[in-house]
Amino acid sequence: MKRFLTVVLLATGLIAPALAQQSMQQVRYLLHQNPEANVIPQLTALAESGNVDAMVMLGSELTVTDQLPQQKQALQWFVRAFARGRGTLQALPEAAELADRSLFMRTSVESFLRRSQPRYDAFENPRSVTATLDQLLVFPDLVNSETFEKLIALHRRACVSDCRIDLLEGYRLQTQGKISEASERYEQAMRTDPRAVRYYVRMHGDNAEQQLQAFVSEHQSAESMNEFSTAAMLAVVDEMLRFLESYDPKVQTWIEETIRRGSVRGRIFKANYMISLPTVFTAEDTFAVIDSVELDDPTEAAFLRASALTMNRWLTFNPWEAHAIYTDLATQFPRRTRLAMAYFLMSTGLEQPNPKRAEAILINELEDNPSGQVYERLANLYAGTPGMCAEPAKARAYSRIAMALGRQFSAEFLNEIDEQLDDASRAEADTLYNQFLRQLDRL
Repeated sequence: MKRFLTVVLLATGLIAPALAQQSMQQVRYLLHQNPEANVIPQLTALAESGNVDAMVMLGSELTVTDQLPQQKQALQWFVRAFARGRGTLQALPEAAELADRSLFMRTSVESFLRRSQPRYDAFENPRSVTATLDQLLVFPDLVNSETFEKLIALHRRACVSDCRIDLLEGYRLQTQGKISEASERYEQAMRTDPRAVRYYVRMHGDNAEQQLQAFVSEHQSAESMNEFSTAAMLAVVDEMLRFLESYDPKVQTWIEETIRRGSVRGRIFKANYMISLPTVFTAEDTFAVIDSVELDDPTEAAFLRASALTMNRWLTFNPWEAHAIYTDLATQFPRRTRLAMAYFLMSTGLEQPNPKRAEAILINELEDNPSGQVYERLANLYAGTPGMCAEPAKARAYSRIAMALGRQFSAEFLNEIDEQLDDASRAEADTLYNQFLRQLDRL
Protein backbone atom coordinates (compact mmCIF):
# COMPACT_ATOMS: atom_id res chain seq x y z
CA MET A 1 0.00 0.00 0.00
CA LYS A 2 2.85 2.40 0.86
CA ARG A 3 4.55 1.85 -2.52
CA PHE A 4 1.18 2.26 -4.32
CA LEU A 5 0.49 5.53 -2.53
CA THR A 6 3.97 6.81 -3.36
CA VAL A 7 3.48 6.11 -7.06
CA VAL A 8 0.04 7.76 -7.06
CA LEU A 9 1.39 10.86 -5.37
CA LEU A 10 4.31 10.99 -7.78
CA ALA A 11 2.06 10.63 -10.77
CA THR A 12 -0.19 13.46 -9.62
CA GLY A 13 2.72 15.75 -8.70
CA LEU A 14 1.70 15.89 -5.03
CA ILE A 15 4.85 14.35 -3.58
CA ALA A 16 7.36 16.37 -1.64
CA PRO A 17 10.90 16.76 -3.02
CA ALA A 18 12.36 14.96 0.00
CA LEU A 19 10.11 11.95 -0.58
CA ALA A 20 10.96 12.00 -4.30
CA GLN A 21 14.65 11.93 -3.44
CA GLN A 22 14.05 9.06 -1.05
CA SER A 23 12.31 7.20 -3.86
CA MET A 24 15.33 7.79 -6.11
CA GLN A 25 17.50 6.21 -3.45
CA GLN A 26 15.19 3.21 -3.44
CA VAL A 27 15.51 2.90 -7.23
CA ARG A 28 19.31 3.06 -7.01
CA TYR A 29 19.30 0.43 -4.28
CA LEU A 30 17.08 -1.81 -6.38
CA LEU A 31 19.48 -1.47 -9.32
CA HIS A 32 22.41 -2.13 -7.02
CA GLN A 33 20.79 -5.40 -5.97
CA ASN A 34 19.80 -6.32 -9.53
CA PRO A 35 21.24 -4.22 -12.40
CA GLU A 36 18.70 -5.82 -14.78
CA ALA A 37 15.66 -4.77 -12.69
CA ASN A 38 12.87 -2.98 -14.55
CA VAL A 39 12.68 0.42 -12.87
CA ILE A 40 11.08 2.33 -15.75
CA PRO A 41 7.62 2.63 -14.08
CA GLN A 42 9.11 4.10 -10.89
CA LEU A 43 11.43 6.41 -12.82
CA THR A 44 8.61 7.61 -15.07
CA ALA A 45 6.53 8.63 -12.07
CA LEU A 46 9.50 10.43 -10.50
CA ALA A 47 10.49 12.14 -13.75
CA GLU A 48 6.97 13.36 -14.38
CA SER A 49 7.00 14.87 -10.89
CA GLY A 50 10.01 17.01 -11.92
CA ASN A 51 12.93 15.04 -10.48
CA VAL A 52 15.84 15.76 -12.84
CA ASP A 53 17.92 12.81 -11.64
CA ALA A 54 15.02 10.52 -12.49
CA MET A 55 14.72 12.17 -15.92
CA VAL A 56 18.35 11.35 -16.70
CA MET A 57 18.16 7.81 -15.35
CA LEU A 58 14.90 7.18 -17.22
CA GLY A 59 16.46 8.47 -20.43
CA SER A 60 19.42 6.16 -19.86
CA GLU A 61 17.15 3.16 -19.34
CA LEU A 62 15.30 3.99 -22.58
CA THR A 63 18.60 4.50 -24.41
CA VAL A 64 19.60 0.85 -24.20
CA THR A 65 16.45 -0.26 -26.05
CA ASP A 66 16.48 -0.68 -29.81
CA GLN A 67 12.98 0.76 -30.21
CA LEU A 68 12.96 4.08 -32.03
CA PRO A 69 9.91 5.55 -30.20
CA GLN A 70 11.61 4.91 -26.84
CA GLN A 71 14.90 6.35 -28.10
CA LYS A 72 13.05 9.53 -29.07
CA GLN A 73 11.47 9.64 -25.61
CA ALA A 74 14.93 9.30 -24.08
CA LEU A 75 16.16 12.42 -25.89
CA GLN A 76 13.07 14.34 -24.76
CA TRP A 77 13.88 13.48 -21.14
CA PHE A 78 17.52 14.55 -21.57
CA VAL A 79 16.45 17.88 -23.05
CA ARG A 80 14.02 18.42 -20.20
CA ALA A 81 16.63 17.44 -17.59
CA PHE A 82 19.22 19.88 -18.94
CA ALA A 83 16.59 22.65 -19.06
CA ARG A 84 18.71 25.05 -21.14
CA GLY A 85 21.50 24.92 -18.57
CA ARG A 86 19.29 25.29 -15.48
CA GLY A 87 19.04 21.55 -14.84
CA THR A 88 21.67 18.83 -14.66
CA LEU A 89 24.77 18.64 -16.82
CA GLN A 90 24.69 14.83 -16.75
CA ALA A 91 21.92 14.91 -19.35
CA LEU A 92 24.46 15.86 -22.04
CA PRO A 93 26.84 12.86 -21.91
CA GLU A 94 23.86 10.53 -21.57
CA ALA A 95 22.39 12.04 -24.73
CA ALA A 96 25.72 11.48 -26.47
CA GLU A 97 25.59 7.83 -25.41
CA LEU A 98 22.17 7.57 -27.06
CA ALA A 99 23.62 8.91 -30.32
CA ASP A 100 26.49 6.45 -30.12
CA ARG A 101 24.05 3.56 -29.86
CA SER A 102 21.55 4.68 -32.49
CA LEU A 103 22.43 6.13 -35.88
CA PHE A 104 18.89 7.44 -36.22
CA MET A 105 19.29 9.68 -33.19
CA ARG A 106 22.67 11.20 -34.10
CA THR A 107 21.38 14.28 -35.95
CA SER A 108 18.81 15.19 -33.29
CA VAL A 109 21.25 14.60 -30.43
CA GLU A 110 24.06 16.54 -32.09
CA SER A 111 21.71 19.50 -32.62
CA PHE A 112 20.77 19.40 -28.92
CA LEU A 113 24.40 19.20 -27.78
CA ARG A 114 25.51 22.06 -30.03
CA ARG A 115 22.71 24.26 -28.70
CA SER A 116 23.76 23.33 -25.16
CA GLN A 117 27.50 24.10 -25.42
CA PRO A 118 27.20 27.88 -24.89
CA ARG A 119 24.97 27.35 -21.85
CA TYR A 120 27.71 26.03 -19.54
CA ASP A 121 31.44 26.37 -18.93
CA ALA A 122 33.26 23.15 -19.79
CA PHE A 123 36.24 24.17 -17.61
CA GLU A 124 34.21 25.13 -14.53
CA ASN A 125 34.82 22.00 -12.43
CA PRO A 126 35.76 18.30 -12.76
CA ARG A 127 32.15 17.33 -13.46
CA SER A 128 31.84 19.75 -16.37
CA VAL A 129 35.19 18.57 -17.77
CA THR A 130 34.13 14.91 -17.62
CA ALA A 131 30.68 15.63 -19.06
CA THR A 132 32.22 17.46 -22.00
CA LEU A 133 34.81 14.77 -22.68
CA ASP A 134 32.09 12.11 -22.73
CA GLN A 135 30.30 14.10 -25.40
CA LEU A 136 33.50 14.43 -27.42
CA LEU A 137 33.90 10.66 -27.53
CA VAL A 138 30.86 10.67 -29.81
CA PHE A 139 31.06 14.13 -31.39
CA PRO A 140 34.76 15.13 -31.37
CA ASP A 141 34.17 18.27 -33.44
CA LEU A 142 31.97 19.91 -30.80
CA VAL A 143 35.15 21.74 -29.75
CA ASN A 144 38.49 22.37 -31.47
CA SER A 145 41.49 20.08 -30.95
CA GLU A 146 43.24 22.54 -28.64
CA THR A 147 40.26 22.62 -26.27
CA PHE A 148 40.06 18.82 -26.42
CA GLU A 149 43.71 18.53 -25.33
CA LYS A 150 43.21 21.00 -22.48
CA LEU A 151 40.17 19.10 -21.22
CA ILE A 152 42.05 15.78 -21.25
CA ALA A 153 44.96 17.38 -19.38
CA LEU A 154 42.58 18.77 -16.74
CA HIS A 155 40.82 15.43 -16.37
CA ARG A 156 44.14 13.64 -15.96
CA ARG A 157 45.19 15.98 -13.14
CA ALA A 158 41.87 16.23 -11.33
CA CYS A 159 40.33 12.77 -11.68
CA VAL A 160 40.18 10.76 -8.45
CA SER A 161 37.56 8.11 -9.26
CA ASP A 162 35.58 6.96 -12.31
CA CYS A 163 38.42 8.14 -14.55
CA ARG A 164 38.23 7.88 -18.33
CA ILE A 165 41.88 8.49 -19.17
CA ASP A 166 42.49 5.15 -20.89
CA LEU A 167 39.28 5.36 -22.89
CA LEU A 168 39.97 8.96 -23.90
CA GLU A 169 43.58 8.28 -24.78
CA GLY A 170 42.55 5.21 -26.76
CA TYR A 171 40.03 7.24 -28.71
CA ARG A 172 42.53 10.02 -29.38
CA LEU A 173 45.14 7.51 -30.62
CA GLN A 174 42.53 5.86 -32.81
CA THR A 175 41.66 9.18 -34.46
CA GLN A 176 45.38 9.63 -35.13
CA GLY A 177 45.53 6.26 -36.87
CA LYS A 178 47.69 4.66 -34.15
CA ILE A 179 45.61 1.49 -33.93
CA SER A 180 48.08 -0.68 -32.01
CA GLU A 181 48.59 1.93 -29.30
CA ALA A 182 44.88 2.69 -29.19
CA SER A 183 44.15 -1.01 -28.76
CA GLU A 184 46.41 -1.16 -25.70
CA ARG A 185 44.66 1.81 -24.06
CA TYR A 186 41.21 0.43 -24.85
CA GLU A 187 42.19 -2.92 -23.34
CA GLN A 188 43.24 -1.14 -20.18
CA ALA A 189 39.94 0.75 -20.09
CA MET A 190 38.01 -2.48 -20.68
CA ARG A 191 38.83 -3.58 -17.16
CA THR A 192 36.32 -1.15 -15.68
CA ASP A 193 34.43 0.67 -18.46
CA PRO A 194 31.93 -1.36 -20.54
CA ARG A 195 31.88 1.41 -23.16
CA ALA A 196 35.50 0.68 -24.02
CA VAL A 197 34.47 -2.76 -25.28
CA ARG A 198 32.19 -1.14 -27.84
CA TYR A 199 34.93 1.22 -29.05
CA TYR A 200 37.43 -1.64 -29.19
CA VAL A 201 35.16 -3.89 -31.25
CA ARG A 202 34.19 -1.06 -33.57
CA MET A 203 37.83 -0.11 -34.19
CA HIS A 204 38.93 -3.67 -35.00
CA GLY A 205 35.97 -4.41 -37.26
CA ASP A 206 36.29 -7.79 -38.96
CA ASN A 207 39.23 -8.66 -36.69
CA ALA A 208 37.29 -7.99 -33.48
CA GLU A 209 36.56 -11.66 -32.79
CA GLN A 210 40.23 -12.61 -33.00
CA GLN A 211 41.26 -9.65 -30.84
CA LEU A 212 38.69 -10.43 -28.16
CA GLN A 213 39.65 -14.09 -28.06
CA ALA A 214 43.29 -13.14 -27.51
CA PHE A 215 42.30 -10.63 -24.84
CA VAL A 216 40.16 -13.12 -22.90
CA SER A 217 42.90 -15.76 -23.21
CA GLU A 218 45.37 -13.41 -21.54
CA HIS A 219 43.11 -12.94 -18.52
CA GLN A 220 42.13 -16.39 -17.29
CA SER A 221 43.65 -16.45 -13.81
CA ALA A 222 41.63 -15.42 -10.76
CA GLU A 223 44.17 -12.70 -10.02
CA SER A 224 43.83 -11.26 -13.51
CA MET A 225 40.02 -11.40 -13.54
CA ASN A 226 39.93 -9.55 -10.23
CA GLU A 227 41.11 -6.47 -12.11
CA PHE A 228 37.80 -6.39 -14.00
CA SER A 229 34.46 -5.02 -12.90
CA THR A 230 31.52 -7.37 -13.37
CA ALA A 231 29.86 -4.95 -15.81
CA ALA A 232 33.01 -4.84 -17.94
CA MET A 233 33.32 -8.64 -17.96
CA LEU A 234 29.70 -9.00 -19.02
CA ALA A 235 30.24 -6.51 -21.85
CA VAL A 236 33.15 -8.58 -23.17
CA VAL A 237 31.20 -11.83 -22.81
CA ASP A 238 28.21 -10.29 -24.59
CA GLU A 239 30.39 -9.46 -27.59
CA MET A 240 32.09 -12.85 -27.54
CA LEU A 241 28.79 -14.74 -27.54
CA ARG A 242 27.75 -12.81 -30.63
CA PHE A 243 30.74 -14.23 -32.51
CA LEU A 244 31.05 -17.74 -31.09
CA GLU A 245 29.73 -20.72 -33.00
CA SER A 246 31.57 -23.39 -31.01
CA TYR A 247 32.47 -24.05 -27.41
CA ASP A 248 35.21 -21.85 -25.95
CA PRO A 249 36.30 -22.81 -22.40
CA LYS A 250 37.96 -19.43 -21.91
CA VAL A 251 34.68 -17.59 -22.42
CA GLN A 252 33.04 -20.13 -20.13
CA THR A 253 35.58 -19.20 -17.43
CA TRP A 254 34.57 -15.56 -17.66
CA ILE A 255 30.87 -16.39 -17.50
CA GLU A 256 31.45 -18.51 -14.41
CA GLU A 257 33.37 -15.67 -12.76
CA THR A 258 30.42 -13.26 -13.19
CA ILE A 259 28.13 -15.92 -11.73
CA ARG A 260 30.49 -16.39 -8.78
CA ARG A 261 30.09 -12.67 -8.12
CA GLY A 262 26.31 -13.07 -8.01
CA SER A 263 25.38 -11.74 -11.47
CA VAL A 264 21.92 -12.82 -12.61
CA ARG A 265 22.81 -11.64 -16.09
CA GLY A 266 25.80 -13.98 -16.02
CA ARG A 267 23.49 -16.92 -15.36
CA ILE A 268 21.23 -15.80 -18.20
CA PHE A 269 24.25 -15.63 -20.51
CA LYS A 270 25.27 -19.12 -19.42
CA ALA A 271 21.82 -20.55 -20.09
CA ASN A 272 21.67 -19.00 -23.56
CA TYR A 273 25.20 -20.24 -24.27
CA MET A 274 24.24 -23.78 -23.27
CA ILE A 275 21.06 -23.71 -25.35
CA SER A 276 23.05 -22.60 -28.39
CA LEU A 277 25.42 -25.57 -28.01
CA PRO A 278 23.15 -28.60 -27.40
CA THR A 279 25.87 -31.04 -28.49
CA VAL A 280 28.24 -29.70 -25.83
CA PHE A 281 25.90 -29.24 -22.87
CA THR A 282 23.19 -31.53 -21.53
CA ALA A 283 19.54 -30.66 -21.10
CA GLU A 284 19.75 -31.55 -17.40
CA ASP A 285 22.59 -29.09 -16.73
CA THR A 286 20.92 -26.39 -18.83
CA PHE A 287 17.59 -26.64 -17.02
CA ALA A 288 19.46 -26.53 -13.70
CA VAL A 289 20.89 -23.13 -14.68
CA ILE A 290 17.44 -21.97 -15.80
CA ASP A 291 16.04 -23.04 -12.41
CA SER A 292 18.66 -20.87 -10.71
CA VAL A 293 17.66 -17.90 -12.89
CA GLU A 294 14.04 -18.43 -11.90
CA LEU A 295 14.87 -17.68 -8.27
CA ASP A 296 15.74 -14.07 -9.21
CA ASP A 297 13.98 -13.50 -12.55
CA PRO A 298 10.98 -15.80 -13.18
CA THR A 299 10.08 -14.04 -16.43
CA GLU A 300 13.52 -14.46 -17.98
CA ALA A 301 13.57 -18.06 -16.81
CA ALA A 302 10.24 -18.74 -18.54
CA PHE A 303 11.56 -17.45 -21.87
CA LEU A 304 14.75 -19.46 -21.42
CA ARG A 305 12.77 -22.60 -20.59
CA ALA A 306 10.64 -22.25 -23.70
CA SER A 307 13.75 -21.78 -25.82
CA ALA A 308 15.43 -24.84 -24.31
CA LEU A 309 12.36 -26.98 -25.00
CA THR A 310 12.78 -26.35 -28.74
CA MET A 311 16.22 -28.02 -28.86
CA ASN A 312 15.48 -31.18 -30.86
CA ARG A 313 18.86 -32.70 -30.01
CA TRP A 314 17.72 -33.12 -26.42
CA LEU A 315 15.23 -35.70 -25.17
CA THR A 316 13.41 -32.83 -23.48
CA PHE A 317 12.35 -31.52 -26.93
CA ASN A 318 8.73 -30.42 -26.55
CA PRO A 319 7.57 -27.63 -28.87
CA TRP A 320 4.00 -27.94 -27.59
CA GLU A 321 5.07 -27.12 -24.03
CA ALA A 322 7.22 -24.25 -25.36
CA HIS A 323 4.18 -22.91 -27.22
CA ALA A 324 2.11 -23.17 -24.04
CA ILE A 325 4.71 -21.15 -22.12
CA TYR A 326 4.65 -18.44 -24.77
CA THR A 327 0.86 -18.39 -24.62
CA ASP A 328 0.98 -17.84 -20.85
CA LEU A 329 3.56 -15.05 -21.24
CA ALA A 330 1.67 -13.27 -24.02
CA THR A 331 -0.78 -11.47 -21.74
CA GLN A 332 1.83 -9.76 -19.60
CA PHE A 333 4.62 -9.46 -22.18
CA PRO A 334 2.87 -9.25 -25.56
CA ARG A 335 5.62 -7.67 -27.63
CA ARG A 336 8.46 -9.84 -26.38
CA THR A 337 6.34 -12.94 -26.73
CA ARG A 338 5.43 -12.11 -30.33
CA LEU A 339 9.12 -11.80 -31.20
CA ALA A 340 9.92 -15.06 -29.42
CA MET A 341 7.02 -16.76 -31.17
CA ALA A 342 8.25 -15.52 -34.55
CA TYR A 343 11.66 -17.08 -33.89
CA PHE A 344 9.95 -20.26 -32.68
CA LEU A 345 8.00 -20.47 -35.96
CA MET A 346 11.15 -19.77 -38.01
CA SER A 347 13.21 -22.48 -36.34
CA THR A 348 10.82 -25.13 -35.00
CA GLY A 349 7.07 -24.67 -35.12
CA LEU A 350 4.65 -27.18 -33.66
CA GLU A 351 4.85 -29.72 -36.46
CA GLN A 352 7.37 -28.01 -38.72
CA PRO A 353 8.81 -24.50 -39.23
CA ASN A 354 6.36 -21.92 -40.52
CA PRO A 355 8.49 -19.01 -41.79
CA LYS A 356 5.59 -17.37 -43.62
CA ARG A 357 3.63 -17.06 -40.38
CA ALA A 358 6.78 -15.72 -38.68
CA GLU A 359 7.17 -13.15 -41.44
CA ALA A 360 3.58 -11.97 -40.98
CA ILE A 361 4.09 -11.53 -37.23
CA LEU A 362 7.27 -9.52 -37.73
CA ILE A 363 5.83 -7.29 -40.46
CA ASN A 364 2.83 -6.50 -38.25
CA GLU A 365 5.21 -5.74 -35.38
CA LEU A 366 7.05 -3.20 -37.55
CA GLU A 367 3.82 -1.30 -38.08
CA ASP A 368 3.01 -1.21 -34.36
CA ASN A 369 6.42 -0.74 -32.74
CA PRO A 370 9.50 -0.77 -35.01
CA SER A 371 12.66 -1.93 -33.30
CA GLY A 372 16.12 -3.12 -34.19
CA GLN A 373 15.28 -6.63 -33.02
CA VAL A 374 12.37 -6.91 -35.45
CA TYR A 375 14.52 -5.74 -38.36
CA GLU A 376 17.23 -8.16 -37.22
CA ARG A 377 14.81 -11.10 -37.18
CA LEU A 378 13.57 -10.18 -40.67
CA ALA A 379 17.15 -9.92 -41.93
CA ASN A 380 17.84 -13.44 -40.67
CA LEU A 381 14.58 -14.69 -42.17
CA TYR A 382 15.37 -13.32 -45.63
CA ALA A 383 19.02 -14.41 -45.45
CA GLY A 384 17.87 -17.99 -45.71
CA THR A 385 15.37 -19.97 -43.63
CA PRO A 386 14.15 -23.54 -44.27
CA GLY A 387 10.89 -23.43 -46.18
CA MET A 388 11.48 -19.95 -47.59
CA CYS A 389 13.55 -18.69 -50.51
CA ALA A 390 16.46 -16.42 -49.65
CA GLU A 391 16.02 -12.75 -50.58
CA PRO A 392 19.47 -11.20 -50.06
CA ALA A 393 18.38 -7.68 -51.08
CA LYS A 394 15.77 -7.62 -48.31
CA ALA A 395 18.21 -9.22 -45.87
CA ARG A 396 20.76 -6.49 -46.56
CA ALA A 397 18.24 -3.65 -46.25
CA TYR A 398 16.75 -4.95 -43.01
CA SER A 399 20.19 -5.62 -41.49
CA ARG A 400 21.30 -2.03 -42.24
CA ILE A 401 18.25 -0.62 -40.46
CA ALA A 402 18.76 -3.00 -37.53
CA MET A 403 22.37 -1.85 -37.15
CA ALA A 404 21.30 1.80 -37.31
CA LEU A 405 19.01 1.08 -34.36
CA GLY A 406 21.84 -0.47 -32.36
CA ARG A 407 21.72 -4.18 -33.25
CA GLN A 408 24.87 -5.99 -34.36
CA PHE A 409 25.61 -8.69 -36.89
CA SER A 410 28.73 -10.74 -37.40
CA ALA A 411 30.98 -9.75 -40.30
CA GLU A 412 30.52 -13.28 -41.63
CA PHE A 413 26.73 -12.83 -41.86
CA LEU A 414 27.04 -9.52 -43.71
CA ASN A 415 29.71 -10.85 -46.05
CA GLU A 416 27.57 -13.86 -46.95
CA ILE A 417 24.71 -11.55 -47.89
CA ASP A 418 26.94 -9.23 -49.93
CA GLU A 419 28.33 -12.19 -51.88
CA GLN A 420 24.81 -12.99 -53.09
CA LEU A 421 24.15 -9.48 -54.38
CA ASP A 422 24.64 -8.48 -57.99
CA ASP A 423 24.33 -4.90 -59.20
CA ALA A 424 20.57 -5.11 -59.64
CA SER A 425 19.87 -6.64 -56.21
CA ARG A 426 22.31 -4.21 -54.58
CA ALA A 427 20.32 -1.33 -56.06
CA GLU A 428 17.13 -2.99 -54.81
CA ALA A 429 18.63 -3.22 -51.31
CA ASP A 430 19.51 0.48 -51.38
CA THR A 431 16.00 1.38 -52.52
CA LEU A 432 14.43 -0.66 -49.74
CA TYR A 433 16.80 0.83 -47.16
CA ASN A 434 15.88 4.39 -48.17
CA GLN A 435 12.20 3.45 -48.10
CA PHE A 436 12.56 2.14 -44.55
CA LEU A 437 14.38 5.31 -43.54
CA ARG A 438 11.51 7.48 -44.77
CA GLN A 439 9.01 5.34 -42.89
CA LEU A 440 10.98 5.69 -39.66
CA ASP A 441 11.42 9.42 -40.11
CA ARG A 442 7.63 9.79 -40.10
CA LEU A 443 7.29 8.22 -36.64
